[in-house]
Amino acid sequence: MDQLLQEEATPAAAETGAPALKNPYASGNAGADAPNAPEAPEAPEAPAPQRAARRNPYAAEGGAPAAAPAKTGRNTGWKVLAVIMCLVLLLNTGLSVAALALQAVNFFGSDMFDPEDWFHPLDPAREDDVVIGWEYKIESTLPISDAYISGDRAGLSDRELETLDMASAVLDKIITPDMTDVEKEAAVYEWLTTKLESENGFLTVIPPDTDESDNPYGVLKYRSAVCVGYATTFRLFMQMLGIECMVIHDSSLSHSWNLVRLDGDWYHTDCYFDSPEGSYRHFNINDAVRAQEQDWNTDFFPAANGTKYNYAVYHCETLEDLYALPAWLRAKLDGNERAFSCKFKGGVENEQAAMLMTEAACGAAMESGLYGDLYIDRYWTENDEGDYIFCVFAQREDAAPDYEVPDDTRDQIDRSVEEAFGVKPDWDNIWVDEGMTDGGDLDFSEASDFFGEAESAIADAFNVMG
Repeated sequence: MDQLLQEEATPAAAETGAPALKNPYASGNAGADAPNAPEAPEAPEAPAPQRAARRNPYAAEGGAPAAAPAKTGRNTGWKVLAVIMCLVLLLNTGLSVAALALQAVNFFGSDMFDPEDWFHPLDPAREDDVVIGWEYKIESTLPISDAYISGDRAGLSDRELETLDMASAVLDKIITPDMTDVEKEAAVYEWLTTKLESENGFLTVIPPDTDESDNPYGVLKYRSAVCVGYATTFRLFMQMLGIECMVIHDSSLSHSWNLVRLDGDWYHTDCYFDSPEGSYRHFNINDAVRAQEQDWNTDFFPAANGTKYNYAVYHCETLEDLYALPAWLRAKLDGNERAFSCKFKGGVENEQAAMLMTEAACGAAMESGLYGDLYIDRYWTENDEGDYIFCVFAQREDAAPDYEVPDDTRDQIDRSVEEAFGVKPDWDNIWVDEGMTDGGDLDFSEASDFFGEAESAIADAFNVMG
């Protein structure tokens, strides 16, 4: 059954006309009883997030200090070779000295230069002081969250005090005392994914001051962020709320997101990928789902195997069989729902048939023309009982977006396009979008007997043959 979990899913985050999702974990939310379990005890096997005062990595069993092993291989030859490689990189790529210096921070770090690091020379095994995209640095904000918890603001800089005040004001608006940890996390997630300005792409967000886009101060002050800004601000909020959280980065140092710990289990949450509509596509997903899109240092960062608080698992519905899926999907889309999931009575007996049905039904829905410019992101996951769950995230554009372009600029565009081509632009049909990447081909040879009934069910739901 592993093929279901390995099915490729391409993230997309398009502006949508659908209403913003309400916090699905709130106690008063219809159809979902929010978990109110008490704080789970610390799971000793999961490493704690890196904090200002780091735990002795060489502590003996039971916490007694032990001598660190002798470090080997730190000879001058390695360092000379590193300098030569850096010079060659600079001369052949034209990288600026500043950018090279930032990556040197990643490579050398604080006493991290071991020969084995050459296997991943630019992927340091640490959480903070890591540079993403050659420009955006992940930095700790523990003094701010510690001050919030203790009430002692002494020792904070003016910048840190302003950050604390801005973050506190947000939490005062979105957090209530009766919320559980997952409700608090969902409230912060929704605020970050719907209140900030961002763009899809590879670190393309340009706030008023690009030097402030990667830290909570700039994010809260200017409401604009790159992925590092989302991740560090989310972590600051979580730490202020007493929820264990880390900033994690990919192996190529091109992206960062969060790990959050709930009831002893770790989950991945990526606010950047789910902006600006808060789709819940990357809210509390596990390693298996995240690994479809990203690589990271699994030796350093804790394993994220939680499923209980994944959006799709938490809100899963049960269908009679595969043939009920097209009508169920049609009803959800007609209701303007954007995130929903299902499993099947009796489970999934034929995984190729299940993949065929879900892909055919989603394809028919997108081609039917019933929902404007519709894209359906989807993937398979499992719950703790081993049930396969089909997760759907619908993104639609019912009308042309209202671009923030001055009238005189639009008039100039009209004139220049008309001079070149003899016609004016059709603004109602112009869309600024990244496009989507198709997945690989699938072999459905074992599901040939399934085609007829599947096409009939899809045709009944969407008036389109699968």
